Amino acid sequence: MECHVCGSDASREALVEGARVFLCPRCLHYGKPIERERKPVVTSRHRPERPARELNVVDGYGKKIQAARDKRGQTRQQLARELFIRENELERLEHEWMRPDVKLAQKLEKALQIQLIEDVSRKAKSDESEEQSATLKPRKRSKADLTLADIIDVKVNE
Repeated sequence: MECHVCGSDASREALVEGARVFLCPRCLHYGKPIERERKPVVTSRHRPERPARELNVVDGYGKKIQAARDKRGQTRQQLARELFIRENELERLEHEWMRPDVKLAQKLEKALQIQLIEDVSRKAKSDESEEQSATLKPRKRSKADLTLADIIDVKVNE
């Protein structure tokens, strides 16, 4: 950086008549030196990253909503007012013409005390574990169908 007054190498920043400029040590008396702001060091607590949950609305949500509303003896208008949504929006949900977002589904779950959201990531994990357990089951083969892995397994067991 160059000094804004004399053009030599500037070493500090200063306020000269309200303007922030760089000045050399000889010209520093023309302005008021600006102390560099020291930002406090923020130490963050390391939280292990959790995998993002993927939530999905269950199939047949419209019938569940309508049945729960009927069970409570409410009209669409009453439930819509309680949830701060339009009545025609509730009608579209009940007929499954519209799929609710997660936030609206959570509101419906709380108001009607029903289950509308499923955790897809948990379901996928359980499906994967079932697939793994299914693939780990030994298959019956004839001697003609032996693979290298079968031969290795036989030698280990002997």
